[in-house]
Amino acid sequence: MASGNFEFLASGYLQGKINWSSTSNGSTANTSTVTAILYARRTNEYSTWGQSWSGYVKIASAQVNINFSSSVTVSSSWVEMARITSTVSHNNNGTGSVYISGSVTGPTGTTLAGNTSTGGQTVTLDTIPRYTSISSFTVSKRSETTFTFNWSTADTIDYVWYSTNNGSNWTGYDVVDGKSGSFTVSGLTPNTTYNCKLRVRRKDSQLTTDSSAVSQKTYAIPTQSLNSKTETTIKINWTVDSTADYIWYSTNNGSSWIAIGSANSTSGNYNITGLSANTSYNIKTRVRRKASQTTYDTSALSVTTYKVPTQSLNTKTLNSIKMNWSCDSTVDYIWYSTNNGSSWTGYDVTDGTSGTYTVSSLSPNTTYTLKTRCRRKATQTTYDTTSLSVTTYDIGKISSAPNIDHGNTLTVTYTNPSSSSLQIGIYKTDGITAIANYRNCSGSTYTFTFTDTELDKMYKMYGTNNSITVRVYLKTANNSSYLDYKNITITLKGNQKTAHIGSSGVKRAKVYVGVNGSVKRAVVWVGNNNGRKRCI
Repeated sequence: MASGNFEFLASGYLQGKINWSSTSNGSTANTSTVTAILYARRTNEYSTWGQSWSGYVKIASAQVNINFSSSVTVSSSWVEMARITSTVSHNNNGTGSVYISGSVTGPTGTTLAGNTSTGGQTVTLDTIPRYTSISSFTVSKRSETTFTFNWSTADTIDYVWYSTNNGSNWTGYDVVDGKSGSFTVSGLTPNTTYNCKLRVRRKDSQLTTDSSAVSQKTYAIPTQSLNSKTETTIKINWTVDSTADYIWYSTNNGSSWIAIGSANSTSGNYNITGLSANTSYNIKTRVRRKASQTTYDTSALSVTTYKVPTQSLNTKTLNSIKMNWSCDSTVDYIWYSTNNGSSWTGYDVTDGTSGTYTVSSLSPNTTYTLKTRCRRKATQTTYDTTSLSVTTYDIGKISSAPNIDHGNTLTVTYTNPSSSSLQIGIYKTDGITAIANYRNCSGSTYTFTFTDTELDKMYKMYGTNNSITVRVYLKTANNSSYLDYKNITITLKGNQKTAHIGSSGVKRAKVYVGVNGSVKRAVVWVGNNNGRKRCI
Protein backbone atom coordinates (compact mmCIF):
# COMPACT_ATOMS: atom_id res chain seq x y z
CA MET A 1 0.00 0.00 0.00
CA ALA A 2 1.44 3.35 -1.09
CA SER A 3 0.59 6.62 0.66
CA GLY A 4 1.79 10.17 1.09
CA ASN A 5 0.84 13.84 1.47
CA PHE A 6 1.82 17.21 0.19
CA GLU A 7 0.97 20.78 1.30
CA PHE A 8 -0.07 23.70 -0.90
CA LEU A 9 1.41 27.17 -0.81
CA ALA A 10 -0.52 29.40 1.55
CA SER A 11 -2.68 32.15 0.22
CA GLY A 12 -2.89 34.84 2.89
CA TYR A 13 -3.59 32.87 6.03
CA LEU A 14 -5.20 29.93 4.12
CA GLN A 15 -3.30 26.73 3.29
CA GLY A 16 -4.40 23.44 1.72
CA LYS A 17 -3.02 19.90 1.91
CA ILE A 18 -3.74 16.48 0.37
CA ASN A 19 -3.20 13.09 2.01
CA TRP A 20 -3.37 10.15 -0.41
CA SER A 21 -3.15 6.37 -0.32
CA SER A 22 -3.40 3.52 -2.87
CA THR A 23 -4.25 -0.18 -2.73
CA SER A 24 -3.37 -2.64 -5.55
CA ASN A 25 -6.24 -4.45 -7.22
CA GLY A 26 -3.90 -7.23 -8.42
CA SER A 27 -2.03 -7.96 -11.59
CA THR A 28 -5.07 -9.24 -13.43
CA ALA A 29 -6.87 -5.91 -13.01
CA ASN A 30 -3.55 -4.08 -13.20
CA THR A 31 -5.11 -1.17 -11.30
CA SER A 32 -4.97 0.45 -7.90
CA THR A 33 -7.68 2.16 -5.87
CA VAL A 34 -6.43 5.62 -4.93
CA THR A 35 -7.99 7.87 -2.26
CA ALA A 36 -7.12 11.58 -1.91
CA ILE A 37 -8.34 13.80 1.01
CA LEU A 38 -8.25 17.60 0.82
CA TYR A 39 -7.50 19.47 4.07
CA ALA A 40 -7.43 23.23 4.97
CA ARG A 41 -6.19 25.33 7.90
CA ARG A 42 -5.36 28.86 8.90
CA THR A 43 -1.68 29.70 9.29
CA ASN A 44 -2.32 31.94 12.34
CA GLU A 45 -4.12 31.60 15.62
CA TYR A 46 -7.51 32.83 14.41
CA SER A 47 -10.45 30.85 13.13
CA THR A 48 -12.74 31.31 10.15
CA TRP A 49 -16.34 30.17 10.22
CA GLY A 50 -18.60 29.78 7.20
CA GLN A 51 -20.52 27.54 4.80
CA SER A 52 -19.40 28.82 1.43
CA TRP A 53 -16.01 27.22 1.35
CA SER A 54 -15.13 26.28 -2.25
CA GLY A 55 -12.56 24.23 -4.08
CA TYR A 56 -11.94 20.65 -5.22
CA VAL A 57 -9.76 17.56 -5.00
CA LYS A 58 -8.79 15.67 -8.20
CA ILE A 59 -7.22 12.33 -9.04
CA ALA A 60 -6.22 12.61 -12.64
CA SER A 61 -9.43 13.78 -14.28
CA ALA A 62 -11.74 12.58 -11.53
CA GLN A 63 -12.85 15.45 -9.32
CA VAL A 64 -14.87 16.06 -6.18
CA ASN A 65 -15.82 19.62 -5.15
CA ILE A 66 -16.02 21.04 -1.65
CA ASN A 67 -19.65 21.06 -0.66
CA PHE A 68 -20.74 21.70 2.90
CA SER A 69 -24.36 21.76 3.97
CA SER A 70 -23.58 23.75 7.07
CA SER A 71 -20.94 26.09 8.33
CA VAL A 72 -17.46 24.74 8.99
CA THR A 73 -14.86 26.33 11.21
CA VAL A 74 -11.21 26.25 10.12
CA SER A 75 -8.50 27.10 12.60
CA SER A 76 -4.80 26.27 12.83
CA SER A 77 -5.51 22.53 12.80
CA TRP A 78 -6.15 20.64 9.54
CA VAL A 79 -9.79 20.19 8.67
CA GLU A 80 -11.02 17.79 5.99
CA MET A 81 -12.72 19.67 3.19
CA ALA A 82 -13.34 16.92 0.58
CA ARG A 83 -12.26 13.45 -0.47
CA ILE A 84 -12.21 11.37 -3.63
CA THR A 85 -11.58 7.67 -4.40
CA SER A 86 -10.73 6.61 -7.94
CA THR A 87 -9.38 3.56 -9.81
CA VAL A 88 -6.07 4.17 -11.51
CA SER A 89 -4.64 1.95 -14.24
CA HIS A 90 -1.03 0.81 -14.15
CA ASN A 91 1.44 0.40 -16.93
CA ASN A 92 1.95 -3.00 -18.56
CA ASN A 93 4.95 -3.64 -16.40
CA GLY A 94 2.93 -3.05 -13.23
CA THR A 95 4.28 0.41 -12.47
CA GLY A 96 1.86 3.28 -11.94
CA SER A 97 1.60 6.94 -11.07
CA VAL A 98 -1.14 9.56 -11.01
CA TYR A 99 -1.43 13.33 -10.70
CA ILE A 100 -3.37 14.45 -7.63
CA SER A 101 -4.33 18.09 -7.17
CA GLY A 102 -6.59 20.29 -5.12
CA SER A 103 -7.72 23.82 -4.34
CA VAL A 104 -9.44 25.54 -1.41
CA THR A 105 -10.94 29.07 -1.29
CA GLY A 106 -12.11 30.86 1.85
CA PRO A 107 -15.84 31.58 2.35
CA THR A 108 -17.38 34.89 1.38
CA GLY A 109 -17.84 37.55 4.01
CA THR A 110 -14.82 36.42 5.97
CA THR A 111 -11.22 37.56 6.23
CA LEU A 112 -10.24 34.57 4.01
CA ALA A 113 -12.63 35.47 1.23
CA GLY A 114 -10.74 35.57 -2.04
CA ASN A 115 -7.78 33.62 -0.66
CA THR A 116 -7.16 30.41 -2.66
CA SER A 117 -4.50 27.78 -1.85
CA THR A 118 -3.82 25.42 -4.75
CA GLY A 119 -1.40 22.53 -5.26
CA GLY A 120 -0.79 19.30 -7.11
CA GLN A 121 1.71 16.47 -7.38
CA THR A 122 2.34 13.32 -9.39
CA VAL A 123 2.54 10.45 -6.95
CA THR A 124 4.07 7.01 -7.55
CA LEU A 125 1.91 4.03 -6.78
CA ASP A 126 3.18 0.68 -5.60
CA THR A 127 4.24 -1.47 -8.53
CA ILE A 128 1.83 -4.34 -8.96
CA PRO A 129 3.80 -7.61 -8.87
CA ARG A 130 3.75 -9.12 -12.36
CA TYR A 131 6.13 -12.12 -11.93
CA THR A 132 6.44 -14.74 -9.26
CA SER A 133 9.73 -15.77 -7.71
CA ILE A 134 11.00 -19.35 -7.91
CA SER A 135 11.87 -20.50 -4.42
CA SER A 136 13.46 -23.81 -5.40
CA PHE A 137 14.22 -25.89 -8.46
CA THR A 138 16.04 -29.17 -7.74
CA VAL A 139 16.51 -32.65 -9.17
CA SER A 140 14.99 -35.16 -6.76
CA LYS A 141 15.68 -38.27 -8.82
CA ARG A 142 17.59 -39.18 -11.93
CA SER A 143 18.17 -42.24 -14.05
CA GLU A 144 19.96 -43.02 -17.27
CA THR A 145 17.29 -41.25 -19.35
CA THR A 146 15.17 -39.20 -16.92
CA PHE A 147 15.25 -36.34 -14.42
CA THR A 148 12.54 -35.76 -11.83
CA PHE A 149 12.36 -32.11 -10.70
CA ASN A 150 10.81 -30.57 -7.59
CA TRP A 151 9.86 -26.90 -7.69
CA SER A 152 8.26 -24.29 -5.50
CA THR A 153 7.25 -20.64 -6.03
CA ALA A 154 6.06 -17.66 -4.03
CA ASP A 155 2.74 -17.48 -5.88
CA THR A 156 0.19 -19.81 -7.41
CA ILE A 157 1.35 -21.30 -10.68
CA ASP A 158 -0.87 -22.83 -13.38
CA TYR A 159 1.68 -23.92 -15.99
CA VAL A 160 5.39 -24.71 -16.23
CA TRP A 161 7.94 -25.23 -18.95
CA TYR A 162 11.33 -26.83 -18.82
CA SER A 163 14.45 -26.53 -20.91
CA THR A 164 17.37 -28.94 -21.01
CA ASN A 165 19.59 -26.68 -23.12
CA ASN A 166 19.84 -23.57 -20.95
CA GLY A 167 16.69 -22.00 -22.35
CA SER A 168 17.25 -22.42 -26.08
CA ASN A 169 14.15 -24.60 -26.33
CA TRP A 170 11.23 -25.11 -23.98
CA THR A 171 8.73 -27.90 -23.41
CA GLY A 172 5.41 -27.18 -21.70
CA TYR A 173 4.14 -29.22 -18.78
CA ASP A 174 0.67 -28.76 -17.34
CA VAL A 175 0.48 -28.79 -13.56
CA VAL A 176 -2.21 -28.61 -10.90
CA ASP A 177 -2.56 -25.00 -9.72
CA GLY A 178 -0.33 -24.52 -6.76
CA LYS A 179 2.89 -23.21 -5.35
CA SER A 180 4.89 -26.43 -5.59
CA GLY A 181 5.03 -29.64 -7.55
CA SER A 182 7.19 -32.07 -9.48
CA PHE A 183 7.51 -33.41 -12.99
CA THR A 184 9.69 -35.87 -14.88
CA VAL A 185 11.69 -35.22 -18.03
CA SER A 186 12.25 -38.38 -20.07
CA GLY A 187 13.91 -39.39 -23.31
CA LEU A 188 17.32 -38.11 -22.28
CA THR A 189 20.65 -39.55 -23.33
CA PRO A 190 22.61 -41.57 -20.78
CA ASN A 191 25.83 -40.17 -19.34
CA THR A 192 25.06 -36.67 -20.64
CA THR A 193 25.16 -33.31 -18.86
CA TYR A 194 22.11 -31.05 -19.28
CA ASN A 195 21.70 -27.39 -18.27
CA CYS A 196 18.11 -27.35 -17.08
CA LYS A 197 15.87 -24.34 -16.52
CA LEU A 198 12.34 -23.95 -15.20
CA ARG A 199 9.78 -21.44 -16.47
CA VAL A 200 6.65 -20.89 -14.39
CA ARG A 201 3.50 -18.93 -15.21
CA ARG A 202 1.91 -16.96 -12.41
CA LYS A 203 -1.77 -17.72 -12.45
CA ASP A 204 -3.17 -14.22 -11.77
CA SER A 205 -0.87 -12.30 -14.09
CA GLN A 206 -0.23 -15.04 -16.64
CA LEU A 207 3.32 -13.74 -16.70
CA THR A 208 6.30 -16.12 -16.60
CA THR A 209 9.48 -16.33 -14.59
CA ASP A 210 12.59 -18.34 -15.48
CA SER A 211 14.90 -20.03 -13.02
CA SER A 212 18.64 -20.01 -13.19
CA ALA A 213 20.23 -23.06 -14.85
CA VAL A 214 20.72 -26.30 -12.93
CA SER A 215 23.48 -28.51 -14.34
CA GLN A 216 22.72 -32.21 -14.00
CA LYS A 217 24.09 -35.36 -15.58
CA THR A 218 22.17 -38.51 -16.41
CA TYR A 219 23.56 -41.78 -15.16
CA ALA A 220 25.69 -43.89 -17.44
CA ILE A 221 24.12 -47.17 -18.57
CA PRO A 222 25.38 -50.02 -16.38
CA THR A 223 27.91 -52.16 -18.19
CA GLN A 224 28.71 -55.85 -18.19
CA SER A 225 31.48 -57.97 -19.59
CA LEU A 226 32.39 -61.62 -19.79
CA ASN A 227 34.60 -62.80 -16.95
CA SER A 228 34.84 -66.47 -17.89
CA LYS A 229 32.80 -69.32 -19.24
CA THR A 230 32.73 -73.09 -19.30
CA GLU A 231 30.56 -75.63 -21.04
CA THR A 232 27.68 -75.05 -18.59
CA THR A 233 28.46 -71.76 -16.80
CA ILE A 234 28.98 -68.10 -17.59
CA LYS A 235 30.56 -65.59 -15.20
CA ILE A 236 29.67 -61.94 -15.76
CA ASN A 237 31.30 -58.73 -14.47
CA TRP A 238 29.05 -55.68 -13.94
CA THR A 239 29.73 -52.00 -13.16
CA VAL A 240 27.54 -48.98 -12.44
CA ASP A 241 28.35 -45.32 -11.69
CA SER A 242 26.45 -45.18 -8.40
CA THR A 243 25.98 -47.73 -5.63
CA ALA A 244 23.68 -50.60 -6.56
CA ASP A 245 21.70 -52.49 -3.93
CA TYR A 246 20.16 -55.30 -6.01
CA ILE A 247 21.00 -57.23 -9.17
CA TRP A 248 19.08 -59.41 -11.62
CA TYR A 249 20.17 -61.22 -14.77
CA SER A 250 18.50 -62.53 -17.91
CA THR A 251 19.80 -65.14 -20.35
CA ASN A 252 17.12 -64.47 -22.97
CA ASN A 253 17.59 -60.78 -23.74
CA GLY A 254 15.27 -59.65 -20.96
CA SER A 255 12.28 -61.89 -21.60
CA SER A 256 12.61 -63.26 -18.08
CA TRP A 257 14.73 -62.32 -15.10
CA ILE A 258 16.37 -64.14 -12.22
CA ALA A 259 17.26 -62.33 -9.01
CA ILE A 260 20.88 -62.54 -7.93
CA GLY A 261 20.33 -60.74 -4.67
CA SER A 262 21.55 -57.82 -2.63
CA ALA A 263 24.57 -55.75 -3.50
CA ASN A 264 26.12 -52.67 -2.01
CA SER A 265 28.74 -51.73 -4.54
CA THR A 266 29.44 -50.11 -7.87
CA SER A 267 30.82 -53.32 -9.37
CA GLY A 268 30.77 -57.06 -8.95
CA ASN A 269 30.30 -60.38 -10.71
CA TYR A 270 27.96 -63.32 -10.67
CA ASN A 271 27.82 -66.88 -11.99
CA ILE A 272 25.11 -68.34 -14.20
CA THR A 273 25.01 -72.11 -13.91
CA GLY A 274 23.04 -74.99 -15.36
CA LEU A 275 23.47 -73.86 -18.96
CA SER A 276 23.69 -76.04 -22.05
CA ALA A 277 26.98 -76.59 -23.81
CA ASN A 278 27.63 -74.94 -27.17
CA THR A 279 24.61 -72.66 -26.77
CA SER A 280 24.38 -68.89 -27.32
CA TYR A 281 22.80 -66.80 -24.56
CA ASN A 282 21.88 -63.11 -24.73
CA ILE A 283 22.87 -61.91 -21.28
CA LYS A 284 21.53 -58.75 -19.65
CA THR A 285 22.16 -57.42 -16.16
CA ARG A 286 19.56 -55.30 -14.36
CA VAL A 287 20.91 -52.94 -11.68
CA ARG A 288 18.90 -51.12 -9.02
CA ARG A 289 20.51 -47.91 -7.81
CA LYS A 290 20.45 -47.60 -4.06
CA ALA A 291 19.84 -43.84 -3.90
CA SER A 292 17.03 -43.52 -6.44
CA GLN A 293 15.67 -47.10 -6.35
CA THR A 294 15.53 -46.93 -10.14
CA THR A 295 16.53 -49.90 -12.29
CA TYR A 296 18.21 -50.01 -15.63
CA ASP A 297 19.38 -52.82 -17.87
CA THR A 298 22.71 -53.23 -19.55
CA SER A 299 22.84 -53.81 -23.25
CA ALA A 300 22.75 -57.46 -24.25
CA LEU A 301 25.94 -59.52 -24.40
CA SER A 302 25.89 -62.63 -26.57
CA VAL A 303 27.94 -65.45 -25.05
CA THR A 304 28.25 -68.98 -26.40
CA THR A 305 29.16 -71.64 -23.89
CA TYR A 306 32.03 -73.88 -24.79
CA LYS A 307 31.43 -77.11 -26.62
CA VAL A 308 31.92 -80.27 -24.62
CA PRO A 309 35.37 -81.61 -25.56
CA THR A 310 35.15 -84.63 -27.82
CA GLN A 311 37.11 -87.83 -28.11
CA SER A 312 37.22 -90.62 -30.64
CA LEU A 313 39.12 -93.83 -31.16
CA ASN A 314 42.26 -93.51 -33.23
CA THR A 315 43.65 -97.03 -33.07
CA LYS A 316 43.80 -99.92 -30.66
CA THR A 317 45.95 -102.96 -30.15
CA LEU A 318 45.96 -105.96 -27.84
CA ASN A 319 47.18 -103.86 -24.93
CA SER A 320 46.84 -100.20 -25.88
CA ILE A 321 44.28 -97.67 -27.03
CA LYS A 322 45.14 -94.48 -28.91
CA MET A 323 42.57 -91.69 -28.57
CA ASN A 324 41.88 -88.51 -30.51
CA TRP A 325 40.66 -85.48 -28.55
CA SER A 326 39.51 -82.01 -29.60
CA CYS A 327 38.38 -78.83 -27.85
CA ASP A 328 37.11 -75.45 -29.09
CA SER A 329 39.79 -73.49 -27.20
CA THR A 330 43.46 -74.09 -26.47
CA VAL A 331 44.14 -76.89 -24.01
CA ASP A 332 47.37 -77.09 -21.97
CA TYR A 333 46.82 -80.36 -20.09
CA ILE A 334 44.64 -83.42 -20.26
CA TRP A 335 43.77 -86.38 -18.10
CA TYR A 336 42.32 -89.70 -19.13
CA SER A 337 40.26 -92.29 -17.33
CA THR A 338 39.72 -95.90 -18.32
CA ASN A 339 37.00 -96.51 -15.74
CA ASN A 340 34.42 -93.85 -16.61
CA GLY A 341 35.99 -91.21 -14.38
CA SER A 342 36.56 -93.16 -11.19
CA SER A 343 40.27 -92.43 -11.43
CA TRP A 344 42.38 -90.22 -13.68
CA THR A 345 45.88 -90.20 -15.13
CA GLY A 346 47.53 -86.94 -16.15
CA TYR A 347 48.92 -86.53 -19.63
CA ASP A 348 50.89 -83.45 -20.64
CA VAL A 349 50.19 -82.18 -24.13
CA THR A 350 51.48 -79.49 -26.43
CA ASP A 351 49.17 -76.48 -26.24
CA GLY A 352 46.53 -76.85 -28.89
CA THR A 353 42.93 -77.55 -29.67
CA SER A 354 43.35 -81.21 -30.66
CA GLY A 355 45.72 -84.10 -30.25
CA THR A 356 46.15 -87.75 -29.39
CA TYR A 357 47.31 -89.82 -26.47
CA THR A 358 47.97 -93.50 -25.96
CA VAL A 359 46.86 -95.60 -23.03
CA SER A 360 49.22 -98.54 -22.60
CA SER A 361 49.61 -101.67 -20.45
CA LEU A 362 46.03 -102.73 -20.98
CA SER A 363 44.70 -106.26 -21.09
CA PRO A 364 43.61 -107.95 -24.31
CA ASN A 365 39.94 -108.45 -25.02
CA THR A 366 38.96 -106.08 -22.20
CA THR A 367 36.37 -103.33 -22.38
CA TYR A 368 37.43 -99.93 -21.05
CA THR A 369 35.15 -96.94 -20.55
CA LEU A 370 37.31 -94.01 -21.58
CA LYS A 371 36.91 -90.33 -20.74
CA THR A 372 39.19 -87.40 -21.55
CA ARG A 373 39.41 -84.38 -19.27
CA CYS A 374 40.65 -81.17 -20.94
CA ARG A 375 41.99 -78.11 -19.14
CA ARG A 376 41.43 -74.91 -21.07
CA LYS A 377 44.55 -72.76 -21.02
CA ALA A 378 42.76 -69.39 -20.83
CA THR A 379 40.44 -70.19 -17.95
CA GLN A 380 42.22 -73.16 -16.31
CA THR A 381 38.82 -74.83 -16.11
CA THR A 382 38.36 -78.51 -16.85
CA TYR A 383 35.59 -80.46 -18.48
CA ASP A 384 35.16 -84.13 -19.33
CA THR A 385 34.17 -85.68 -22.60
CA THR A 386 31.34 -88.12 -22.75
CA SER A 387 32.45 -91.70 -22.20
CA LEU A 388 33.48 -94.02 -25.01
CA SER A 389 33.51 -97.77 -24.59
CA VAL A 390 36.49 -99.46 -26.32
CA THR A 391 37.43 -103.13 -26.20
CA THR A 392 41.04 -104.05 -26.83
CA TYR A 393 41.72 -106.69 -29.44
CA ASP A 394 41.71 -110.30 -28.41
CA ILE A 395 44.88 -112.35 -28.80
CA GLY A 396 45.30 -114.73 -31.70
CA LYS A 397 43.33 -117.89 -30.96
CA ILE A 398 43.22 -121.32 -32.50
CA SER A 399 39.91 -122.06 -34.10
CA SER A 400 40.63 -125.64 -35.09
CA ALA A 401 43.54 -128.11 -34.95
CA PRO A 402 42.42 -131.64 -35.90
CA ASN A 403 43.91 -134.92 -34.76
CA ILE A 404 46.16 -136.41 -37.44
CA ASP A 405 47.85 -139.65 -38.36
CA HIS A 406 51.57 -139.75 -38.03
CA GLY A 407 53.27 -138.45 -41.15
CA ASN A 408 50.30 -136.44 -42.40
CA THR A 409 50.20 -132.65 -42.63
CA LEU A 410 48.44 -130.59 -39.95
CA THR A 411 46.37 -127.57 -40.96
CA VAL A 412 45.55 -125.17 -38.12
CA THR A 413 42.98 -122.38 -38.48
CA TYR A 414 43.07 -119.36 -36.17
CA THR A 415 41.80 -115.84 -35.65
CA ASN A 416 43.95 -112.72 -35.40
CA PRO A 417 41.69 -109.68 -34.62
CA SER A 418 44.61 -107.33 -34.02
CA SER A 419 46.50 -108.38 -37.18
CA SER A 420 49.53 -108.79 -34.93
CA SER A 421 52.53 -110.82 -36.02
CA LEU A 422 51.91 -114.40 -34.89
CA GLN A 423 54.04 -117.49 -34.44
CA ILE A 424 52.88 -121.08 -34.31
CA GLY A 425 54.60 -124.20 -33.05
CA ILE A 426 54.07 -127.72 -31.64
CA TYR A 427 55.38 -128.77 -28.26
CA LYS A 428 54.99 -131.52 -25.80
CA THR A 429 52.20 -130.89 -23.34
CA ASP A 430 54.74 -129.58 -20.87
CA GLY A 431 55.03 -126.54 -23.14
CA ILE A 432 58.81 -126.74 -22.99
CA THR A 433 60.02 -129.47 -25.34
CA ALA A 434 59.68 -128.46 -28.95
CA ILE A 435 58.55 -130.84 -31.63
CA ALA A 436 58.07 -128.19 -34.33
CA ASN A 437 59.66 -124.90 -33.31
CA TYR A 438 57.80 -121.62 -33.51
CA ARG A 439 57.63 -120.15 -36.98
CA ASN A 440 55.91 -117.04 -38.33
CA CYS A 441 52.42 -117.41 -39.64
CA SER A 442 50.01 -115.07 -41.37
CA GLY A 443 46.49 -115.10 -42.62
CA SER A 444 44.07 -117.39 -40.85
CA THR A 445 45.54 -120.88 -41.52
CA TYR A 446 48.86 -122.57 -41.25
CA THR A 447 49.79 -126.05 -42.50
CA PHE A 448 52.56 -128.05 -40.87
CA THR A 449 54.47 -130.33 -43.25
CA PHE A 450 56.72 -132.18 -40.87
CA THR A 451 60.39 -132.78 -41.51
CA ASP A 452 62.02 -136.12 -40.83
CA THR A 453 63.63 -134.58 -37.79
CA GLU A 454 60.25 -133.49 -36.46
CA LEU A 455 58.77 -136.91 -37.24
CA ASP A 456 61.68 -138.61 -35.49
CA LYS A 457 60.96 -136.54 -32.38
CA MET A 458 57.41 -137.85 -32.50
CA TYR A 459 58.68 -141.47 -32.90
CA LYS A 460 60.63 -141.18 -29.74
CA MET A 461 57.50 -140.09 -27.86
CA TYR A 462 55.38 -143.15 -28.70
CA GLY A 463 57.06 -145.64 -26.41
CA THR A 464 54.73 -148.64 -26.26
CA ASN A 465 51.77 -146.53 -27.47
CA ASN A 466 50.57 -145.98 -30.96
CA SER A 467 49.39 -142.38 -30.27
CA ILE A 468 50.69 -139.31 -28.56
CA THR A 469 49.17 -136.03 -27.35
CA VAL A 470 50.95 -132.86 -28.36
CA ARG A 471 50.10 -129.18 -27.97
CA VAL A 472 49.74 -126.67 -30.79
CA TYR A 473 50.72 -123.19 -29.59
CA LEU A 474 49.78 -119.83 -31.20
CA LYS A 475 51.44 -116.73 -29.72
CA THR A 476 51.95 -113.07 -30.45
CA ALA A 477 55.42 -112.64 -31.86
CA ASN A 478 56.52 -109.85 -29.52
CA ASN A 479 54.75 -111.00 -26.38
CA SER A 480 54.98 -114.67 -25.42
CA SER A 481 52.39 -114.17 -22.68
CA TYR A 482 49.71 -113.67 -25.30
CA LEU A 483 49.39 -117.39 -25.95
CA ASP A 484 46.72 -119.85 -27.03
CA TYR A 485 47.04 -123.61 -27.47
CA LYS A 486 45.11 -126.73 -28.40
CA ASN A 487 45.94 -130.36 -27.60
CA ILE A 488 45.77 -132.81 -30.50
CA THR A 489 46.37 -136.56 -30.89
CA ILE A 490 48.81 -137.99 -33.42
CA THR A 491 48.29 -141.70 -34.19
CA LEU A 492 50.97 -144.01 -35.61
CA LYS A 493 49.77 -146.73 -38.02
CA GLY A 494 51.97 -149.57 -39.39
CA ASN A 495 51.78 -148.69 -43.04
CA GLN A 496 52.10 -145.01 -42.55
CA LYS A 497 55.78 -144.46 -42.82
CA THR A 498 58.61 -145.84 -44.95
CA ALA A 499 62.02 -146.08 -43.41
CA HIS A 500 64.69 -144.85 -45.71
CA ILE A 501 68.25 -143.89 -45.70
CA GLY A 502 69.38 -140.60 -46.87
CA SER A 503 72.74 -139.28 -47.73
CA SER A 504 72.97 -137.60 -44.36
CA GLY A 505 73.14 -140.80 -42.34
CA VAL A 506 71.18 -143.56 -40.77
CA LYS A 507 67.50 -143.14 -40.08
CA ARG A 508 65.36 -145.03 -37.65
CA ALA A 509 61.79 -146.26 -38.10
CA LYS A 510 59.40 -148.22 -35.94
CA VAL A 511 58.24 -151.59 -37.18
CA TYR A 512 54.96 -153.03 -35.99
CA VAL A 513 54.57 -156.81 -35.78
CA GLY A 514 51.19 -158.42 -35.49
CA VAL A 515 49.03 -155.53 -36.02
CA ASN A 516 45.95 -157.65 -35.32
CA GLY A 517 47.12 -158.57 -31.87
CA SER A 518 49.73 -157.53 -29.42
CA VAL A 519 52.24 -155.01 -30.65
CA LYS A 520 55.87 -155.94 -31.04
CA ARG A 521 58.50 -153.37 -31.71
CA ALA A 522 61.79 -153.76 -33.48
CA VAL A 523 64.40 -151.39 -34.75
CA VAL A 524 65.60 -151.95 -38.28
CA TRP A 525 68.95 -150.56 -39.24
CA VAL A 526 69.48 -150.02 -42.88
CA GLY A 527 73.00 -149.75 -44.15
CA ASN A 528 74.08 -146.51 -45.66
CA ASN A 529 74.77 -147.58 -49.20
CA ASN A 530 73.05 -144.63 -50.79
CA GLY A 531 70.12 -146.82 -51.61
CA ARG A 532 66.68 -147.09 -50.12
CA LYS A 533 65.14 -150.08 -48.39
CA ARG A 534 61.47 -150.32 -47.64
CA CYS A 535 60.46 -151.81 -44.33
CA ILE A 536 56.84 -152.42 -43.45
